[in-house]
Amino acid sequence: MFSYDTLNLFYTFLGYSSTPILLFLVLISWRNVNCRYILSVLLAIEIVEALTFDIVYSWGNEYYLFAVGSGFISISLILGRRLIAEKLENSIYFFNKLTKEYKFLKQEGALLFCYGVSTVIHAITYIEATLYTNRFIDNYIIQKYFFGPSISIIHITCYILIISIVMKNKTVRSFTLGKASP
Repeated sequence: MFSYDTLNLFYTFLGYSSTPILLFLVLISWRNVNCRYILSVLLAIEIVEALTFDIVYSWGNEYYLFAVGSGFISISLILGRRLIAEKLENSIYFFNKLTKEYKFLKQEGALLFCYGVSTVIHAITYIEATLYTNRFIDNYIIQKYFFGPSISIIHITCYILIISIVMKNKTVRSFTLGKASP
């Protein structure tokens, strides 16, 4: 039913589509400071990952280790949003306004869970790939059958969570194409 090339194309689409989707969602929810901040943090993470992907993918097994580090950085940035805003509130008006309106959303908690699961999956896959490369095991079942589908499900779940963050934002209801929002 699904060929390897079709699944590979699907995985590639999921990997590269997040940056334009996040950029569009940031523009839509621009009026809500809290929403703009979480989406900007996620967009910055995605841009760095997109810029480093080709280099990191050529590393072989260490790609998975990079993904583990990226997962920890993503979790830290999401959890540290309020602390970052408090540190910069005296310097930049945006962060001053944000510290007053900051809310930790349920969707952020779910995103943290998704990033945590993704980090664990990448760590397990790194261990398995390293064991296979060093010939301690004969087959790499997790990487071969579990890694791609599970990461795809996590990506789709993250898209849904991010879109739900924007949909909860009241400015989306008043957003219309052709009119600039005040």
